[in-house]
Order: sequence, then structure tokens, then C-alpha cells
Amino acid sequence: MKQSFLLTLVLSLLLSASISRATILPIAKGDGIWNVATRIASELATISLAGLAGTCNFPITQSDVGSGGTFVITASNAIYCLDGNIVTNTGSAIRITGDGITLDLMGHIIDGQNFATTGIELAGGVKNITIRNGTIRRMGGTAPNGTAIRDTVNHTAPLKNIVIKDMNFSDNAVAAINFANAAAPTPDVDKFLIENCHAFNSGGIKVVANAGVVQDCEVDERRGGGIDGAIQVSGPAFATVAREFVIQDCTTTTSFAANNDEIFVGRAQDVLIRNCAVLGASVNGFNVSDCDKVVISDCTAQSRRASGNGFIVQNPLQSGALVIEESTATGYTTGFLITTGTGITGYATAFSATGTGLESSFTSVTVTGCVAEGNTSNGFLLFQTKPTPWRNIAFQKCCSTGNACGFVTGILFNGGTISQLSFEDCIAQHNNGDGFSLINTGDGYTIVGSNIIELPSAIDGVEFKNCISQSNRGGYDPITTTTFQGHGFGLGLQRSQNATIYLSNGPSFNAFIFTRYNVVTGFYTKPFNTGGAKPAAAFAPDGTFYTTDPGFFNPTLMRTNPISGASTAVGAPWGFGVSNSLAVSPEGIIYAMREQDLVTLDPNTGAATTLGTTPFSGNGGGLEFFNGNLYLATGQLIRINIANPALSQLVGPLAIGTSGLATLYINGEYQLWGASSATSGVNNFRIYRIDPATATIMYSQQLALGPLMAQGFSAASNVPFTGPIRNVIFENCISQGNIHDGFSCVSTTSNINFVDCFAMNNTGTGVRLSGTRTNNSFAIGDMATGNAFDFDGVSDPTLVIPYSTPGAINGIGRFVNVSS
Repeated sequence: MKQSFLLTLVLSLLLSASISRATILPIAKGDGIWNVATRIASELATISLAGLAGTCNFPITQSDVGSGGTFVITASNAIYCLDGNIVTNTGSAIRITGDGITLDLMGHIIDGQNFATTGIELAGGVKNITIRNGTIRRMGGTAPNGTAIRDTVNHTAPLKNIVIKDMNFSDNAVAAINFANAAAPTPDVDKFLIENCHAFNSGGIKVVANAGVVQDCEVDERRGGGIDGAIQVSGPAFATVAREFVIQDCTTTTSFAANNDEIFVGRAQDVLIRNCAVLGASVNGFNVSDCDKVVISDCTAQSRRASGNGFIVQNPLQSGALVIEESTATGYTTGFLITTGTGITGYATAFSATGTGLESSFTSVTVTGCVAEGNTSNGFLLFQTKPTPWRNIAFQKCCSTGNACGFVTGILFNGGTISQLSFEDCIAQHNNGDGFSLINTGDGYTIVGSNIIELPSAIDGVEFKNCISQSNRGGYDPITTTTFQGHGFGLGLQRSQNATIYLSNGPSFNAFIFTRYNVVTGFYTKPFNTGGAKPAAAFAPDGTFYTTDPGFFNPTLMRTNPISGASTAVGAPWGFGVSNSLAVSPEGIIYAMREQDLVTLDPNTGAATTLGTTPFSGNGGGLEFFNGNLYLATGQLIRINIANPALSQLVGPLAIGTSGLATLYINGEYQLWGASSATSGVNNFRIYRIDPATATIMYSQQLALGPLMAQGFSAASNVPFTGPIRNVIFENCISQGNIHDGFSCVSTTSNINFVDCFAMNNTGTGVRLSGTRTNNSFAIGDMATGNAFDFDGVSDPTLVIPYSTPGAINGIGRFVNVSS
């Protein structure tokens, strides 16, 4: 690996008035982590060896230790050495309680024969200690025992200025070095240097400290039942974070499925990891958590396990500055993961976060010259799971090859924002998903205490410059629970999972409340009161939430706020005898059933227009559009013929009584869901998936939400989320040979600008722009060679397509519902 190190830390991105432009601003070198490795090493060497020049003052022999005793060093400012190999079978072989001690093993061995618990033990509070030049092996027992070198358990004064160098450790049961035994929140060590040490089948190196360096060390075949990581350093819990940590020129290897991180750093203000390699089958290769000002340089993570992350940086502190450069991740689930979550296992809990205890933000990030290859999920994943602002993030000269997805930037949690994001000179190729993808699944509101509050989310200000996306094939990503269709560049929400239903429930018609429930996560919000019964509900494509009041003689169409529950009447009643069914077509037409009549409702007045009479009653039923067809459920599933309602057909009886229908988007496909019609009792309400071709119940789920009404059951499957993706520039980008669209900008994307881009020989559409967006600006040069273009539902565009070559666009271009 290369020995270079980053001289500039992070970037800052600048936005123009309407479109993001990224500019790298170098930060002064200063007295930061650039010099900390040399400085700490020099300080420790000077401190630990001061006044200790010369030959051995006190030789230690086998007779001093005995077969099961402990040799205690109580003197200060002296050099002790081993006079030969030592074999012991119980307790600690050597215990140091004095200051200023150098213990030189002189190339000899301390052997615990798998019975002794500790090779060398340091008492709490000792300082200026050096241990060097020997081997400690076969220490047995469970933590904190089974360790070659450790500190005394539950001490309350930190060790200071500890140097361990030129040591070998083999066949120890728990750890080679374990300084993680102090009584919290005391750091075990104030400052340390661990240098040129080799641990084989011995667990690893674990230190809780204020500052320190691990360099030129190897941890090979560490034991899976040992300490948490092959090399793990962190600040103390429940206290201020550590000052600085450096891990450099280190290697870890393992051939078995270790269940821990190989190299871990936590709770530190300045972190440098450089020229390190993780080779084997770890969960995470490199894990940096709860740290500030982090640099990872010239590192390699290679796994044979296909799980975990090559590099994960999570939960930034204070400035949120991060640099990852010239590093490679191969054979993991995700190559490079930057997140505010707690790792892969934390994704499920993110859905139920309440907005309290939020992490800080990534505010200055550069990932440059990195390669992700052959990972089963994402090559590079920037994944925000908390409502925090991220900004100034750049990927430069990075390559993602043969992963499930190339570069994915996603917002999972409401209230999150990512701004000033750039991709420059990056390549995504031969991935099983999109090459580059921006997704925003935040739906714009959440529960804090007993209140529903708005938390809009957005990815705002993105630049793709000189990027290439080619031969990406599409597929499902289990980490983000998203199906990627194989676009070269995919922006928007059409691949995002939407599994949230809205259902009205209450013990009586006078106390209707709406509950939001996610059928995948099982998370539901505390309900809000709508101010009266709302037995029918439907979302329009523009996000309008329509409901009805229950009046049989005076029913009214309402607009209801899906956040607060407040409702306003649209206009005059639409007539006598309207049932509880309501649906809105993809074109925005409102449909309802009035007894057996199919009617449309004026969105401005509520007035009804009768389209015809069906052979079926719509009373108490659910109405929903699915795959271009209108379905009615009233204990049986009916396909409504809109053109001629009299020709509506029975699909089949439903095994569960149904008075609600909704369309959800789960695991990459649209699904038709129903709700049972039970009206009293507990544990009686069911939701379930329906096969629209046969009316078969494919999956059933029982909810324990109290007395419920299935009416008012709807989903926002076709509704834009509050959080958009906006202000995006594509400049000098190429998308070719992908299984789907070259450039796909859908749903809530707005203000998109293309400059001198190319979409060539993609299976789908060269350029797809669809959905309701405003203030779009398109300046396209030589776009969509070998592909059609498709602009559907684009509002207020400024559209310029200059062709430098006649016939540059092949295929049929389509403009539908394009307004200005």
C-alpha cells in the first residue's frame, strides 16, 4: 500500500442561486492529526526511556516467579529484564506497581501453559512504563484474564505514558493487550504507544484511553470469543471524548467468520487510520463511531464473508469532518457506509426514532480515489437515518464495480437534509442496481411526544461532473429496502419502498381518528383526531388527502391534512346515499360509489356526475386503482368497468370481509392490500395482501390497535413525499449500456439541468423526466443517442436541446403533459 497521506482535510461546496456548484476549499494543515502520530510517538519514547539508559538493573529468573507465583515490581526508575524463559501456571506472571519501569524480555518467553491468567499486569495509576522485546503466550481464562498484557480490574486512576513495542503474542485465550478494565468513566490509559507487535491466535489489541498510537502491528487469526476487535481504541464511556488516536501500518487477518470489527475507533476528536489492511471474514473491516475529524487513508478491506461493511463511519461529533482517500473495499455487504445510524443492525430501529438524542451532522466530507468492488449491496452508501443536516460532501475519482448498487445517497428519516453534494470523475459499472442513485423516503412528518410535527426532508444541490455509469443491471437492495431498476443515474422515489397505510378507527362514528401504520416495520404513529367520522379516504397524485363525512343524507367531500387531521369541506354535498368508498385516479379524477352507481366528484364543488350503474353495491366498500384498473371490495373483489359500469366483473369472494383497499410498493413491486371490516373489540382488525387476479388472500396481518373501522383505509403510494430532490446538475456525464434508463428523474425531483451529457444504448429510455415538478431547466447536448427520451408531466420547463450531430437522438421522443 502507498505511504502517502492527505494534506487537505475536507471540502466545502458552494451553491449558486438555483443550482449546486461544488468547489474544493483546502483547509490549513495546522497542528492537527497530520502530525499527531509522529508527535505522540516521540513524546512517549522520550518519557518512557528517560533516565533508563544502560544495562539491566534487575534480571528476573524462573525462580523469581516460581511455577504459580507473581513477581511484583515495586521499584521506580529501573530496568528489569528476563534472564531466560519463564513458565507459570496460575495468576499473573509479572505485576508492575512502580513508575518509570522498563521491562525488557530480552527475546525470551513468558508461557502461561493455558492455566496462568495474565502475562504482565499493570496496576492503576502507574506511569512511564515500557514493555519490549519478547513473547507472551498461552494465557488462559475469560476476560479480563486470558490476556498477555492488561491493567488491573476496576482501577480508578489512569495509566500514563505506556509503551509496548517489539512484542509477540500467541495462543492467548482473550487478548494480546487489553487496557479496558478501569472503573467507568476512568480512561485506562492517558497516553500510549503500541509498536511493532504481532499477535497470533490471541484475540487482539483493545485500549480505552485519552490518546495513543498503534503502528506497525499485526493481528492474525484472532480468536472469535476474544475482545471486540482485532485493533480497537476508544475514549472512555460517559466522559469527554479522547483527544486523538492513530492506527497506521497495521494488518489484521482471519480465516474464520469473526463476529466483530477488525479495526475500530470510537469517541475521539482526531482520528487517523492510514496504510492499514483488513483481510479475512470480519463483520466490519474498519468502524469509526462517535468521532470528529477523521482521516482514513491508503487502507484495504477485503472479506470472504459477504457481510458487514468494508468501511463504516457513523455518528459524527462536532465538526463532522471526514476524509477517506485511496482505499479499497471488497467482498462485504457495503463497501463504504457513511451514516448517522448505528450500523446495519440499527436500520430497523430508525423507523421508530422520536427525534430525541439526535446525532450531530456530517458537514465536511471528502471521499477520493476509493474503489468498491464485489460487495453484495452498495459500493458507496451515504445513508441518513436521523433528522440532521448534512452538507459539503464530495466523491472524487471513485469507482464502484460489481456491487448491487454503485453510489447511493439516501434519506430515511423525516427532517433530514443533504445539501452541497458532488460526484466528480466517478465511475459506476457492472453493478446490479443503479449506477448512481438519490432516494428520499422521508414522508415529511413524525411523532415527537404526543404531537405530530412537520419535518420536511430534502436532497438539495447536487452536481454530477465527468461521471460515467455503464452496464448496470438492476436489483433489490436489502439494506435500504429499495429496488433499483438499473438506471445509469436514478433520481427520485419510484424505487423507494412505501409500505405505510392510513386507516380510520374509533369506537363510534363520532370519534374517528387516523392512524399511520407501516406494514413492513410494524411502526405506527399515535393517531390524530379528524374532528368527526371520516369513513372514506384517498390520496390524489398531488398529495391531497380526500376524506368523506358519514352523512347518508348530507355526505360531504373533505380535504384532510394528513399531518394534523384538520379537515375542510370541498363544497356542496354530492347527493343522497353515497357509500364509504373513495378513490382518485392517476390523472387526479375522484371516483366514488353511490349505492350501485359509479360517480365522479368535482374537486372544487363536490358535485357528483353519474357514470353508470354496476351490478354490485358499494356500501361499506373500499375503492382503489391498481395497475390501471379500478377495484371495489365489499367482502368480494370486483373489477369496475369505468367506461361501462354495467359490465363490471366479479373477480371472486374475499376470505376476509373487506371495506378498505390500498396500493403499497414493497420489495420492488406494487401490491394490493385490503382491510377487514370488524368494528368492535380488540385484536380483530386485519390487513392483508390480495391477488387482484383471483381475490386470493396472499398474506394476513392482525393488528392490536383497539376498536377499529377498516373504512378510511388508504395509502400514499402514488403521492410525492414532502421531501424532494432538487437543484441537480449533470455535466459531461455518460450513461450507456444500462438495463433501464440512462437518466431517470422522477417523482419529487425539481430544477434539473443537463449540460453536454450522453445517454447511449440503454435498454430503457435515454432521458426520463416524469412527475409534477416546477422550475425545471434542461440544456441537453448530444443526449440520448440510441434511446428515446420521455418527458411526462413536466411543469414550467426551460427546455433547450441542441444537437451537434444530425440524428443524435434516435428512437421516438415523447412529450406528455408538458406545460410552461
